[in-house]
Amino acid sequence: MAALTRVKTVSPDLPEYIMEKDLARVALRRAKVGNLSDEGWKEVIDLINKKVGDE
Repeated sequence: MAALTRVKTVSPDLPEYIMEKDLARVALRRAKVGNLSDEGWKEVIDLINKKVGDE
């Protein structure tokens, strides 16, 4: 939520993870090209939560 208040900034804990995970970059690029909606992102988050559990 804090990231929503900053404009054009990435949370400091994410760049290293994104650069280490090739498929994270693929997923983000596809989401960008496809202009994934907030509802689409909610579905992605739900899928991730099923795999890793809610935090």
